[in-house]
Order: sequence, then C-alpha cells, then structure tokens
Amino acid sequence: MTIHWMPRNASRDAELAVALNACADQLLRASTQSQLEEAVLANLRLWRSIRELCLRNPAFREADELIDSADHVASLLAAQGQLEPHPRDIAFVAGRNMALASDLAEEQGVETARLALMRDWSVEGGRTRFESWVIGRISAR
Repeated sequence: MTIHWMPRNASRDAELAVALNACADQLLRASTQSQLEEAVLANLRLWRSIRELCLRNPAFREADELIDSADHVASLLAAQGQLEPHPRDIAFVAGRNMALASDLAEEQGVETARLALMRDWSVEGGRTRFESWVIGRISAR
C-alpha cells in the first residue's frame, strides 16, 4: 500500500516514517517489562495519531485501510486492557510499522528527516524520549 497523506507533502510523510521506524525499534529493543510497556504505549499513541489524521482527512484513498490497521494494532497491543502483548503480535506491529514507513518515504528521505528531527528534538525535546516527542509533533499537525 503506497500512502500519500497530502499532495506534495514529503515532509509529513518522512516525519511519519521516522516515527513509525522509531516505534518499531522501541518495540523490538524492549528487554524489560517496563520498556515493553513504554514501547506499547508509544505505538498505541502513534497509531491513534494516524487514525486521527485519517479521520481529519477522509479524502486519503487509504484512510479506511489505515483506520482498520490502527484498530487492529490497538486490539493486538492492548487486548482486554492489558499491556502484555504476545511476542508474535509485537513482531507483527513492528513489521507493520516498518512496511508503512517504507511506503511513505524513500530511505534517503527518511534519513534526512530523521537527522532534522533529531536536531529539533535536541533543542526542543528536553528530557522527553525521541519517540514520544516526534509523535507529539505529528499529533499537533
């Protein structure tokens, strides 16, 4: 699925790709229960933001598919209100994030956006984790 949030808005696409990759990495790197819970919450927040973007912009051809994906991710990561997803579900969500990120922007564009975002985060982010800061930035748009 190739995604274009807005015509000629490569900046938003690349920033969202960075957030998706960062959240996938956070899920895959989690080695303690507290790290896993933090990663799950970041991914839930990211997908909630994606869902809200689609609801605010229903003209996106893929809006329905992305809303369905967001709902599916939420059901996998927070089944019955528990933040203890099965390892298979963690791998699926991380893979979904990475696949969507590659649909959104080319690798070079993602790296350029990542460097720019890291620079902004170093100035604005304070003690906030990068993943949380970039999700907040996307949500604010």
